Amino acid sequence: MMAAAILSDNKLMLRLNPLVWKLLGEDRVTWADYAEVDHTQHRLLEYYVNALEWGLMDDEEFVQDTLQDLLQSNFLAMAGLTVKDFDECRSATDCLSLLQEMHLHQFAHQVRAIRDGILEIVPIECLYLLTWKELELAVCGDVEIPVADIRKDAEFEGEVSSNIKEWLWAALEEFSAEERSLFLRFTTGQGRLPVKIKVNSNGENSSRLPSSATCFNTVKLPAYTSYENLRDKLRMAIYHPEMEMA
Repeated sequence: MMAAAILSDNKLMLRLNPLVWKLLGEDRVTWADYAEVDHTQHRLLEYYVNALEWGLMDDEEFVQDTLQDLLQSNFLAMAGLTVKDFDECRSATDCLSLLQEMHLHQFAHQVRAIRDGILEIVPIECLYLLTWKELELAVCGDVEIPVADIRKDAEFEGEVSSNIKEWLWAALEEFSAEERSLFLRFTTGQGRLPVKIKVNSNGENSSRLPSSATCFNTVKLPAYTSYENLRDKLRMAIYHPEMEMA
């Protein structure tokens, strides 16, 4: 599915950590990248690194006490390690470096399987041309979803008043990024850019919710009489698309 998304405009709604995209793109990863994977574990190791650097802990104390505590807390098992893996470490710093490295690559096998699957369809030369951010964009589309980017390719069909047009853009500007993603999914079936939308009129009954035709990337808006009414009805529709059929 990732390969298909790279080669088409049908993007995937994935929220993967930057570390995963870096591993997929074989980009350089650092221990700082792990903070977004598990902030608590990252802070714990940073504490030990600083304690050693500031002389608050020595090598013997770390190996005899701290390492045993980590083993009992399942910290080592999470990284796929046992105490025996530290036999060749000559210092506490070596132990911490091993811990950091193993945590960074604890799901490398799974990421490699995904990458191999992509390469069955997408030439490897294409992946080499992409940074990890460009790879995420190729698979998922634009995460930020600027209203200007929705607006520039939008088409209005039928008798859509100037007020409705103005209020639609104002509502989307007020929406959060997540709500703009829900709006795109409600209108087109996918939650990321790039995508072109069409806006159509849906009668004079302003008590109705907006409706959509995802096959045609179309949202249909009744002739609402105020900005607040359009905004609130649109927000309700994107959060509860099943109500369109009620």
